[in-house]
Amino acid sequence: MFKHLSVLMLAGLIVACGPKPAPESKPGAAAGSPAPAPPKSAGKHRPVRDADRHGPGSPGSIQFHRGKYLRQQLADDGMPAARKAGPLQNDERALLQNLITQAKAKPAADAALHIIDQARELNSIEVLPLVSAMLAHADADVRGNALSLLEGLGDLAVIPVVNTAMKDSDAEVRLQAIEAAGRITSPDLAPILLNALGDADLSVRQLAFQAGMRQDDASRMKIIEQAVKSPVEDVAQAGVSILEAQPSKSSVPLLMDALSSPSSFIRERAHDILGLTFHENFTNTDGAKAWWQQNHSNYDETLVLKNP
Repeated sequence: MFKHLSVLMLAGLIVACGPKPAPESKPGAAAGSPAPAPPKSAGKHRPVRDADRHGPGSPGSIQFHRGKYLRQQLADDGMPAARKAGPLQNDERALLQNLITQAKAKPAADAALHIIDQARELNSIEVLPLVSAMLAHADADVRGNALSLLEGLGDLAVIPVVNTAMKDSDAEVRLQAIEAAGRITSPDLAPILLNALGDADLSVRQLAFQAGMRQDDASRMKIIEQAVKSPVEDVAQAGVSILEAQPSKSSVPLLMDALSSPSSFIRERAHDILGLTFHENFTNTDGAKAWWQQNHSNYDETLVLKNP
């Protein structure tokens, strides 16, 4: 359902940029405040855009930075562009084996970075053993740069390496691990992205959500559902933004769950979206879901009232 909604389509909702502090909770009206007056075109979903409600620089826009080790250009979906990779030639494979041997000898950081630079010419998934060896290095710059060798490959063999890197103590390395997985679409990646929604670093959380929106329908819905229910405000905000941007019947129960969010900002936002959609003043999740159970058949799949 949300398959074609790229991050670029969410401009103003989630913004990838230079390092920014996490947004603070916006004091807002508690759930249960009066709903906005119904628009003239009753029955049609009228999503409330962040710029309309809050203005520039408000918590309505989530600003986060991309990995400092990112090398590949970004594609239209906001992830590192795909690159073609193939088997190595005999001389290239011999070079790679030599580099792996050097990496396992625990070289100093400068020497390790030189090894990685030599491997950049080897456009193949066969560099995986080298990356794995470098992930054991004590220097975070070495670990992060090693992961950049995997950007754009989209090979499922990258997933175990990404899983290992997501346990790294350095947030920039974890961020680069998601960059490395950016072209992968697989149910095996989804649990890693779900776990990353609880990361201590805002940029890791947001990039994991962005990568999650490229996954299959079932995985994508799991990620959205977990995001909306997250106690972390920026994660819940990302989930609600997706639901607001593409209204559908399946999004309604999740928005109603958001009425119980620990964040007053998320509760207010869910309250506003539901109020403008249905012209009802929902004050709690249970009451809202009871109303939806009785009235869902009156709306089509895009939440337009069938007989206004």
